[in-house]
Amino acid sequence: MNSQFQIQVAKAWQNAKLTAIDQINTCFYPDCNKPSINSHILQKNGILSELEENGHVMQMEINPFGDNIHFFKRTGINKAFSFKCFCSHHDIELFDSIEKKEINFSIYRNYRYREN
Repeated sequence: MNSQFQIQVAKAWQNAKLTAIDQINTCFYPDCNKPSINSHILQKNGILSELEENGHVMQMEINPFGDNIHFFKRTGINKAFSFKCFCSHHDIELFDSIEKKEINFSIYRNYRYREN
């Protein structure tokens, strides 16, 4: 049942998704109204750099209208697993300890935890 209607629905879904992503333009940090930048959801310095090959990683994509709903796509490491989330200031503040320093997984923590 791969009809013209299904193609139109797939295109409308894709356009709605891209429009929604493009409209994310404000930092998610509480009470911050600065413009958001692309933030990685996986640490570029840690996990992604271990998986990258020639500046790229494989990222799972979803196409609910295709024969294979889930598929892998080669994506540049700067774009992979990232989306507009925090402003530059908060991105650095929140993730500096795991992006700029060697990650020690025995003390891996979220940004609110502080060692004494």
